[in-house]
Amino acid sequence: MKRERTFWHDSTENVIAAAMKMYRDSGRRGQTIRHYYYGLLGTVIQHDMKLPTTKRQAYQYLIRTLRDARFNGTFPEEAVVDEERHSSTHPVLDKSLADYISYLLITSCDVDIWKGQPTKVEVWVEKNGLVSMHSDGVGRYKVPVYSTKGYPSVTMLDDARRRLGDGNGWAILYAGDFDPTGVDIDRHIIAGLSKRGCNPNLVRVALTQEQTASLPEEKAIELDLELDSEKPRKKDDPRKASFIRTYGPNQKAFEIEALGFEALETLLIDAVRTYLDEDALKKAKYVNEWVKHSAEKWMSKLVWEGFDEVLYDQDEIDDAGLAGILTASDVELYLPPA
Repeated sequence: MKRERTFWHDSTENVIAAAMKMYRDSGRRGQTIRHYYYGLLGTVIQHDMKLPTTKRQAYQYLIRTLRDARFNGTFPEEAVVDEERHSSTHPVLDKSLADYISYLLITSCDVDIWKGQPTKVEVWVEKNGLVSMHSDGVGRYKVPVYSTKGYPSVTMLDDARRRLGDGNGWAILYAGDFDPTGVDIDRHIIAGLSKRGCNPNLVRVALTQEQTASLPEEKAIELDLELDSEKPRKKDDPRKASFIRTYGPNQKAFEIEALGFEALETLLIDAVRTYLDEDALKKAKYVNEWVKHSAEKWMSKLVWEGFDEVLYDQDEIDDAGLAGILTASDVELYLPPA
């Protein structure tokens, strides 16, 4: 028996081309599959709104399509952010000491520009994939981004208490889904931190009910069905009942990705800037320039006056208590001369 198609899509080539355009338009910043899914709805992918499984099947189609495209090289691997898998790496020094010091001068930490600000800011997001996508945007203002991964864990709340203290002079800018669980996470964060004696100002930047009014209905999600699973939500979920009581029976639910990458980044940056005192920011930048200038002056003096040659001298190695253990050749293996 032929399986009934519950959604329509353009040719695979056109779907990949449209996703590629989204990637280029974002400044070649990686996005999650969900972002591509919502970005392509209504154009190269369309739903049959009468069928409850249409969205999940369309989503699974896009997962397969972009997976195969990355495998065969027709879509960049780095264009997709995997929000579930993480890795740990260990940077190593593989250049000369002069090159390493020059690298440090460029990549060294800046001064904390928020020290002179009346309110300090953190960004919290509901999903892991949003961290890597938006760290660069708010990162220009030295604002950290943390993922709650749904409801924040006890460990995350404990860590926040240590960073924020009693919360006075702090604001958490939050971005998450506008659905029964998503809007309840705000309450959970506030209650969890308050229980620990921490009471920062929590501001929901997105999604809000007002923002959902401009989103097309085809991007809405079912209250009783997960997008990427056939398992339905509990029908007696008290969060759903609370959502309906608060926002009305006709209010649609949306995932944060439906807003789009550029729109969310703009909202986050604008929200951060509302807490920035421009005069204090300028002063911090001047201090930062002076620190880097001074560091460059003294470190460059060491580099260009032959610091490498002194380090590689065998007498210097012996004087360090390494006679018979380390030779100049050993050092050059790990730190090749400039």
